[in-house]
Amino acid sequence: MAMARFRNRVVHMYEQVDNREIYCFLSEGLGDFHTFIDDITRLLNLQV
Repeated sequence: MAMARFRNRVVHMYEQVDNREIYCFLSEGLGDFHTFIDDITRLLNLQV
């Protein structure tokens, strides 16, 4: 969910987001991707 909020902020308030903030988020804020990968892996394991 954090990635969706950040994406909306970048798209709609681009002039208020600086490069350091983007770098920091992309370096440390990837938990949503890990959650998504875990969910898809569990789903695929159920289908096997």
